[in-house]
Amino acid sequence: MEIPVSTIQKFNSTSYSPFHMQFRRYILSRNLTIGDISIVESILLRNGTFAVEGLLVDMTESPGIGLRNHTVPQVSHGGVWSEDILWLEPQTSCVNTNITIDFSLDIDAQAIGTINITDHGGFSNLPPENNVNIATSDHNIDHPGAVNLAYRAYKTAVMINRVALQSLPAMNPPEFGKTVVIGRFEDHPFIHDRMHVLGLSAYVNTTARDAATQEIEAWCRGYNINGSTNASINTPSIHCQVFLSAPIPHKDPSLLMSQYLTVCASSVRASVQRVEFSFNETGALNNIQIQGRKRSNSTIWGVENTTMTMRDVNLFWGAVSSRYENDTSLSTIRSETLYLPAGQSDFTLSSSNDSPSSIPSAIWNRLYSPVTLSGYDFAGVGRFNLQMKWRSFLHKDIAGGAAITLKQIWTDIAVNNLVGTSVTETASVRPYGPSVTYNFRYSVPFFLLCAIWLPILLLTSVVFIKGRIKPSYIRHILNQTSLGRVVVDDSLLWVVNSGQRSEGGASPSDTGTRTSPRTKSIVSASPTHQVPLRTAVWAITLGKKLVRFGPPSSVLRGSNGNQRDNTTGSPDASVNPRNTSIRVALEYLVRLEKTRDDRGQTSDLS
Repeated sequence: MEIPVSTIQKFNSTSYSPFHMQFRRYILSRNLTIGDISIVESILLRNGTFAVEGLLVDMTESPGIGLRNHTVPQVSHGGVWSEDILWLEPQTSCVNTNITIDFSLDIDAQAIGTINITDHGGFSNLPPENNVNIATSDHNIDHPGAVNLAYRAYKTAVMINRVALQSLPAMNPPEFGKTVVIGRFEDHPFIHDRMHVLGLSAYVNTTARDAATQEIEAWCRGYNINGSTNASINTPSIHCQVFLSAPIPHKDPSLLMSQYLTVCASSVRASVQRVEFSFNETGALNNIQIQGRKRSNSTIWGVENTTMTMRDVNLFWGAVSSRYENDTSLSTIRSETLYLPAGQSDFTLSSSNDSPSSIPSAIWNRLYSPVTLSGYDFAGVGRFNLQMKWRSFLHKDIAGGAAITLKQIWTDIAVNNLVGTSVTETASVRPYGPSVTYNFRYSVPFFLLCAIWLPILLLTSVVFIKGRIKPSYIRHILNQTSLGRVVVDDSLLWVVNSGQRSEGGASPSDTGTRTSPRTKSIVSASPTHQVPLRTAVWAITLGKKLVRFGPPSSVLRGSNGNQRDNTTGSPDASVNPRNTSIRVALEYLVRLEKTRDDRGQTSDLS
């Protein structure tokens, strides 16, 4: 397809033209390289806003794509910057017809039996034929910057319900909650296990009503459905069909599944949006974060003028420079948005002659046709998590859930088939600087410990300052426990010698419990020298004397006057303090007690 040079120059006057997008995948057909519409990798199960190669993707409840060939500013620690991006948004408005299709189960055949249609107000509360407006006349007027899809969908739903009621004699007279059997499963286009799009005439299911349904569709779209209307900026691409929602289990055990019938009107809206980006030090594609986006106040949109019909041409569209605002070869408007014009891609499923700028409208044409895209199951028949996602939308709002479902499927197809080539050469970047931050949530244990220990420390300090507690008293308390005596380096058994210091450096006068007021005299190892020995409190209580086996020179004199080794008990044996133990001491005390019992009096050490 040959494009005039002047047309390319006009639309390339900005970075938001049809020449800044390409097919993502090409195929070779009859020695020609053409774009191909297919699914390579679905993103339907992803959420949020993220970047992929050549696009920005929004998979929230307001889905869409931004055309951008990703580049990252060269800053060492990352930063924040903003760019103006050409953004394409699928626009869909759905209206609940208040009619459900219910499938009964044939128990004997273990298969779908009959198909029932239930009136939930769609027939019984049908408004009069001349009273279907839901907005004032001002809001019903379409122009290139605004299309009232909600009004189109509502009026189409009312008209199609009226035609369907005429084709269902069993439903007359209509009553709220009335259910009638419309036939066997194999005789109707309804599919019980998946959501799908029905033609308006397929819903009515009678050839006698085809003319009526074609007129209804033509009214909804705003032009002849055969494509004989002239293509222009005033004929936006709009598609209208009946959408059968994802199946949900029926409350009645005799019925298997139930599906809602909604009428939807869809289009594509283009806008220039200011998008704020951020990235960290790595600068990889998956690290680019989209902080937010908002539409520009005003943009000059241009669509080429032609005398050709829609079926014969795909019009070029895009933002143009202000110097082309009054160009006679273009139709221009100043608006925040532009609804893409209808063209050849709205009437044919072939993409061999399509330019990339016609793909947004071609996607709606494929979604609203019986032809399914190979390679992926959009209904989620084989993917339970996807089917549960569609059901979750319906639980919130039947009509709104159907609209979000269709818009996200459109976005998924667009991401798999379009890529942006626009590159921003300069940008104002607010760089990140190295910094250290602390998350105070991790300091909660510290504050809890402070709340427990600070009052205790404060109370202890006050008691010490007032003199209520002295170190000697604390030492006395510690000496009452075995662990405390180890801490303060006091022993229960001390060396008794001739005035020499023990191995630890303590003299006999320093032994025992230092705070005990009671003292005892004990005969030392030398028969001519006695040293005072303070007795531990617990020993005083028991009426016992404390003895410790000391250094090698220390010996104990038994009750019979013979010197004994404190380890073996043999006379004149040298005492090794490293081999002494509490066991030896206890053995000695047992002998001492036995001797006292034999003599009838207490034996002292001599």
